[in-house]
Amino acid sequence: MKPLIIPVPFAVSQYGQSATNTYKRILNNTSASPVMEKFNPSALLLNNCQLLEPIKFDKFIDKQNTMTPFLESAVDMQQNLAKAIQNNLNPKSKTLVLGGDHTISVGTGLGISRLLDMNKVGLIYVDAHGDCNTPDSSQSKCLTGYPVAVNFGLGHKELVEPFNQNYLHKVAYIGVRDIDEGEEKILHHISAKIFSNIDVELQGITQVLYSTMDYLSDCNYIWLSIDVDSLDSVYLQTGETDVPSSGGLTPREILAITKFVSDSKKHFLTEITQLNDLEVNTDMTRLFSRVAELSVNLGGFRYS
Repeated sequence: MKPLIIPVPFAVSQYGQSATNTYKRILNNTSASPVMEKFNPSALLLNNCQLLEPIKFDKFIDKQNTMTPFLESAVDMQQNLAKAIQNNLNPKSKTLVLGGDHTISVGTGLGISRLLDMNKVGLIYVDAHGDCNTPDSSQSKCLTGYPVAVNFGLGHKELVEPFNQNYLHKVAYIGVRDIDEGEEKILHHISAKIFSNIDVELQGITQVLYSTMDYLSDCNYIWLSIDVDSLDSVYLQTGETDVPSSGGLTPREILAITKFVSDSKKHFLTEITQLNDLEVNTDMTRLFSRVAELSVNLGGFRYS
């Protein structure tokens, strides 16, 4: 069965509103360097995967100034993405969900919950931030700060109740380095396993990955979720992601994480989020096109 790709052009930020075409640039990119693009005329992802139509959602522009901007839009996206996953995902194959911002994880998780026992699903969250706030703990009230909490049954009832109590129970973070005070308490409450950027530096990415998989050893399914801002901000152009953060992961570490996890027989789904559309192919477009390929076990030759 071909790997499945689901584009979700949902984003709530000023920069992110231009994320509509990001997935197209990732899917159409053919090479790891602009010089080699002319020698690789075909895109591996488009030629070897089943591509669904982008997830649609109502934008509810009149609701932008509520306490949680775009909440109604997120609820609509969540339901539509969950339905697409429920109807098309095969846990024995590979699925790639392309954002959009990290809010899409509330829809990805809901879709998974309709197919699997979430007690058996382990989430590997590669991000500079915890994304585990609730409306009570969040200062910004931004939806991108909520997705992990929602998958654990915490937060807005509009996003949480559709899970019907089938919530995640295990999450391991890699590369996190920016956690709010209130968020830290929630992470402790859900017993999150955290490998910070300092842990990666001191232990090395290989040891962190083995420790992560050991922590999730009692899970039958692995969901990998990658945020572009997990990268060190030195690799990013202005506007390329919403909240860049210094001291992060390197491109090689992102590739290593993706390769290591996707090679596991338990891995079934990857998300790539927060890469904004700058209307040109950049080093990040090429990098995350390669990450996308690796996530569905394609393109390994590009890194040999």
